[in-house]
Amino acid sequence: MQDEDTGPYRLTLEGDGLRLERALDRDEAHRVLAMVLGWEPSVPAPLAGSSGKPLQSAREALDASGASSNPEKILAFAVHLERDENKPHFTRLDIKRCFSTAREPPPHNLNRDFVTAVSYGWIHEEANGRAYATSTGRGAIDSRFATVARRSRLASDS
Repeated sequence: MQDEDTGPYRLTLEGDGLRLERALDRDEAHRVLAMVLGWEPSVPAPLAGSSGKPLQSAREALDASGASSNPEKILAFAVHLERDENKPHFTRLDIKRCFSTAREPPPHNLNRDFVTAVSYGWIHEEANGRAYATSTGRGAIDSRFATVARRSRLASDS
């Protein structure tokens, strides 16, 4: 290997008719050494969810979403399960677990609030109880519920 702070590093594996050569940067070289030698990695690999963004805890996802009502919180947890826990389908029990994990008091009537999130088009629930966040729901999260506020203002102006 070259000097510790520069690169590139070169990995070569040979044996029994096999030859593999690959250039590595410093972080990759440290991870390979850690894996092969059983060391703790000195440079942790960044964790990323399905969105490519760093993983968030249920609490972080809830706080980042701007959710305030229970249906909004349910949607925030649904999108968290998809993006951060790589769980494209979930159940109401998964949502209940997210409330607990985030140390957020669960709704007194989770079923009613879940149905409300479905009626807004944020969540689709299949007959077998499996559900997923819709593109409308993900859009509401990405906009921090800006469209919800607009819809509420329009309804109150009528």
